[in-house]
Amino acid sequence: EHEPQLDPAAAAPEADRSAVPSTTPRSSNDVPITSREVGRTASAIARMAGWSDDELGRLVRSGELTRLRRGAYVNAVLPPDPAERHRLLVVATLAGLRRDAVVSHQSAAVLHGLPLWDVPLDRVHVTRRPPASNDTGRVLRCHVARLRDDEIGEVDGLRVTSLVRTALDLARSLPHEAAVVTLDAALRQGRLHRDALRARLFDLAGAPGSRAAARAVDFADGRSESVGESRSRVVLHR
Repeated sequence: EHEPQLDPAAAAPEADRSAVPSTTPRSSNDVPITSREVGRTASAIARMAGWSDDELGRLVRSGELTRLRRGAYVNAVLPPDPAERHRLLVVATLAGLRRDAVVSHQSAAVLHGLPLWDVPLDRVHVTRRPPASNDTGRVLRCHVARLRDDEIGEVDGLRVTSLVRTALDLARSLPHEAAVVTLDAALRQGRLHRDALRARLFDLAGAPGSRAAARAVDFADGRSESVGESRSRVVLHR
């Protein structure tokens, strides 16, 4: 399968970029992303400083670049898989943040490789410790919550909530059926254990969605072998 590569002009030193005219300074948020960089490190993203709007527009029209979001481009057709597209969006969005944040909720699930069902992936979800504000934009959803140090890990160079915290955040925020699908799969794969989930639930007591999370954790069953089986269990127990 063809793997998109970084445009040589974007990666080359300034002295070697005479073939690509530069007239208007670009924002530091303008970044091209390759598939090799998806899920690796944000530092691997090359900056497109020096490229004008006209130049970027020409490259998009010619098919050499595809717009991922405002200020971020890939130099190939976007991958058809929603999770892979979201991984690209996570890398691009984090590169443009002015304040540190931890990837969380469904965005963390994607980075961890947890299966999702009927979960919107149009926004990147991050969590910041207080004091901060809950913000929702076109591509970013910022949550404010307490995070213990042991609830923050790293996936491919990106700070991300731990598997347990990610699963519980999803259980608190997603509809019951969608939460059970993810929990069943994580338990089946042996990546999560019910005891660890229940132990962490005590720390979340009283937090928004904590009752929903407890219900999903109690209902989850690692013996479910598919999304369909998990959903059927939920429907039968309504």
